[in-house]
Amino acid sequence: MEITDITGDQTVNAGTDVSMECTVTNLGSSTVSWEKLSIGSRSETLTIGGLVSTEDKRVAIGVRNQDSTTVFRLSMSSVDNEDSGTYRCVTITPFGSVSKTTELSVRGTVGAKITSISDDVTAIPGDIIAMWCIASGLSEGTTVAWERVTSSGVVQLSEGTRRMTSDRRFRILVSVIGEQRSNYTLRLLNVQMRDAGTYRCRMTGTNSESKSLSLFVGRSLSIRALSNDVTVETGETARLVCDVEASVDNEMSVFWQKDGVNISLTTPLLIERATKDDMGIYSCFASDGVNLIVSDVQLIIEFAPNIETELPMRVYFDGGVTDYVVGEVKCVITSNPTPNIEWLGPNGKLISPNSKYRFQVKHRM
Repeated sequence: MEITDITGDQTVNAGTDVSMECTVTNLGSSTVSWEKLSIGSRSETLTIGGLVSTEDKRVAIGVRNQDSTTVFRLSMSSVDNEDSGTYRCVTITPFGSVSKTTELSVRGTVGAKITSISDDVTAIPGDIIAMWCIASGLSEGTTVAWERVTSSGVVQLSEGTRRMTSDRRFRILVSVIGEQRSNYTLRLLNVQMRDAGTYRCRMTGTNSESKSLSLFVGRSLSIRALSNDVTVETGETARLVCDVEASVDNEMSVFWQKDGVNISLTTPLLIERATKDDMGIYSCFASDGVNLIVSDVQLIIEFAPNIETELPMRVYFDGGVTDYVVGEVKCVITSNPTPNIEWLGPNGKLISPNSKYRFQVKHRM
């Protein structure tokens, strides 16, 4: 494995979109990462393989393969002065690490701005959630505020490091990323249904830039109604019900399994002209893309008794002596529910258990 090429040093103006490529041959099972080096040999990992590992949404990674060569293209939109520095393409092999570096210099600044914000958040009551907002180029008199936008107005939740709402479930945490970027994380404890809505991260001061996200709150996924054990007779239609309740904001799917095999994607499940082969345990699976739950319903099929096998009685005599050994008379009956069984003798009369006749019943599925 060898890093054969990397984009040369670049000098660009603030606000420009930038990309840099790292070309690797014979990559094999090794993984390539892009890092930005900071003061004191520390580094911030931006990408790992084909995945972005930083919260900065300006960063993207592209991977293309051609024969034995793989190119990892790191892209950043609207770079600012804080993005200046050394970028390293590095891979770890069984024999050690291999790396190459390139320099990026950004002239000027685009001023204070919100560079990225969390994706929309989905939660259930009782959850603890975090919504982050990254800002860069902050100067004196400029800070970041979190707000909740409602139909009746705007509620300020935080400004800078201060909580501005009386609702103590909200927390504001501010951390520094690099030299000129800060992460304003709004935490919400014990989420409730009423918390759903739009949350806005806004720059205060001369720059009124803002970005918003949505919080969706739904009930935890649950099966609201499920059939008890269902009993039908042969030839009838069995109806198995599985009603699922979840947040209306989530896409939900329901499917049925029997003996580990998917048999239906609809509910209720209808089994027409049921036979004894349909008898068994049916599992209802429900998923909202995050949670998966399952419940079972037993289907019982009743069918009339049927004598499938009847073996004749065999009597063995011992050399004409009156002593003899009696064999067994067997009949195999399929039925649900279990039938009452009676034996009749050669004269058509009912046989009762006694010293001469003994009965034994064995049940099998």
